Amino acid sequence: MDREISDRAKMPIRNLLLLLCGAVLVEICFFNFRSIQSLFYKEHSWEEYTVEYSGVKIYEDGIISIQDENAVISIQGIDHDVKNIRLDLELLDAIDLFYMESGICYVDIDVLDEGSSEVMYGIISDWPIQPENITSQFKWIQAMGEIQRLDINVYLPVGHLFKVNGITFNETKPLDFSMVRLLSVWLVFLLCYGLRRKSGWWKEDCRQITLEKKAVLGIIFLVFYGISCFLMISNSLIINDDYNPYQELAWALDAGQVSLLEQPPQELVSMENPYDHYAKKAVGIDYKFDFAYYDGSYYVYHGILPCLLFYLPVYHLTGLNMPNSIPVFFCCLLFGIGILLLMRQIIIRYFPKTPFAMLVLIILTGLFGCQLPFFITQPNSFILTVICAVALVVWGLYFWISAKKIEQSGYSKGRIMVGSLCMALVAAVRPTLLLYSVLAFAIFGRAWLTDKEGYDKKSRITMMALFALPYVAVAIPVMYYNYIRFGSPFEFGMQYNLTAFDIGHVQFSLDRIYYAVGEYLFRIPDFNYFFPFINTFEAYWNIGAHSVAIFEGSFHAGLIPFNLYLLAAAVVVEKRKEFQKKGIYFFCLCLSLIGIFLMILDAELTNVIAYRYQADFSFALLITAWVGILWMQENYVGKDSFKAFQKILLMVVFLSVAMNAVFWFTPSENFPMASANTRLYYDIYYGFNFW
Repeated sequence: MDREISDRAKMPIRNLLLLLCGAVLVEICFFNFRSIQSLFYKEHSWEEYTVEYSGVKIYEDGIISIQDENAVISIQGIDHDVKNIRLDLELLDAIDLFYMESGICYVDIDVLDEGSSEVMYGIISDWPIQPENITSQFKWIQAMGEIQRLDINVYLPVGHLFKVNGITFNETKPLDFSMVRLLSVWLVFLLCYGLRRKSGWWKEDCRQITLEKKAVLGIIFLVFYGISCFLMISNSLIINDDYNPYQELAWALDAGQVSLLEQPPQELVSMENPYDHYAKKAVGIDYKFDFAYYDGSYYVYHGILPCLLFYLPVYHLTGLNMPNSIPVFFCCLLFGIGILLLMRQIIIRYFPKTPFAMLVLIILTGLFGCQLPFFITQPNSFILTVICAVALVVWGLYFWISAKKIEQSGYSKGRIMVGSLCMALVAAVRPTLLLYSVLAFAIFGRAWLTDKEGYDKKSRITMMALFALPYVAVAIPVMYYNYIRFGSPFEFGMQYNLTAFDIGHVQFSLDRIYYAVGEYLFRIPDFNYFFPFINTFEAYWNIGAHSVAIFEGSFHAGLIPFNLYLLAAAVVVEKRKEFQKKGIYFFCLCLSLIGIFLMILDAELTNVIAYRYQADFSFALLITAWVGILWMQENYVGKDSFKAFQKILLMVVFLSVAMNAVFWFTPSENFPMASANTRLYYDIYYGFNFW
């Protein structure tokens, strides 16, 4: 018996080691297959051929100065097959400016070969070489037969210096054994092992969270937020972000006023319409872009709550300014924990036999599919407003749903009030998301409006009063804050924003709804074969012939192509009678409709289509879709179709996670890693582009 227990204890360790061995094999045989392939090449050095230079000046010790934009190193008389080329460059004065890559040289290669003996043609373009990264020095060439001549076009600013330490053809590539990549593959293997069809995760339910389950969830959170935090603190541009309206509001509040300390120029004050962007641009008025202006003063139109929670206390107590990255990371962490708690409550109450594996899949999609990788690596005040609001909504829903006692009748009055407080505070962050408060009627309506749950009239009135009290407590100071700024308790300042257009004159447009739905939900991603594998759609002012919306920043893809599991939301509508029996149909229907309405409202009110706005409704669609998936799991289990259901679900979830993970490394945004930490970016770049 003791020996049997000992053997069981050894099983997990054995499996861990086997998976580790598998990760080692993947690292050597897959990520380093070029090293194995090049073992059989015959090496040639550039010293064997005729080398000519143009567009450069050569000094002593082989130092080369760029004299012309077209700097070329021409190697002639090769006359043999070239499988690869190693270009060992040394950059002697690396570029070191904000928003510019540092220590990188781009190279194009043109060749003359047997297949094109008369005219040289380009065979490699935009090859980024980071001298400290040996992998970046190698490039494989697919020429048409033997190469006679090879021209290396070096792109560096005129006057910059570099040195060629060597050019080699058909060199054996050194083994690039990456411990970080090995650990990443091992963790993926462990996750796949835990989610395999015969795993105990599919047999254990979610009602009791054992130490092992806590460890699994903890590791998922630790890996996700650990990677996010590392990428965030490694990005110097984030620390140097110069747009922080919350910090300016903190300075003003600490000085005892709600308007900003900076005064607008007299030219702006004297304008008949200070919100006319083109009129200001025509006369060259310098003003605070993306701040509210009213009655001769600047204001911050973002909700005040993040300032009160983070910026003002830190500034008042220490005199220090807070970077946006800290509160953004904190709110993203709160959101992730809130999604975990909320979905577990839904599972316990409506789908109690759901296996633990489903909760793991839900958390993976929640962390990756609700814009968190993008938010953490692109933290600014706009993103803080969005993530703070949606985190409050998720926690509010959690407290409301968990308020109803499971094993006994009645509701927890404290949880109702805390949930209402979270929801009410949304008004001090992002008022449009107050629409999610309507869900209270889906959760408590039966108890409030009827006597079917055994409550008398007095008890129902008491519950409604406790629900409403936090809303009143939050509404009074928020409305007062609005009144002393803009003269109206219901004016939050959006229409007074000094931006690229006059928001006060934006008209309702059906076209804008059409484009918003298309972009936010159905935009097909533009894939490529190199890291980060997905191209971004740069900002543009109109779509086709209709100038109906402004695209802010880069746009990547719609929610559904990146998260195909969202299609399962249709199951809730298709099987509405089944969900009505469970008592969750009205909640899911209202949740989805509110999310879609907010998507349209964002486009109509702001005249802007921006990737960050997807977070206003992505979690709502995620919850509805997973309710549909949980129903399918409950109904398919034990049937022949369950295996197919598991396979499809796992494939869709892993595909979604992989595509959304790209947003950790999103280029061409406010804080591009390639410019802020070039070496780290290209270490990651060549870690993926290993071929």
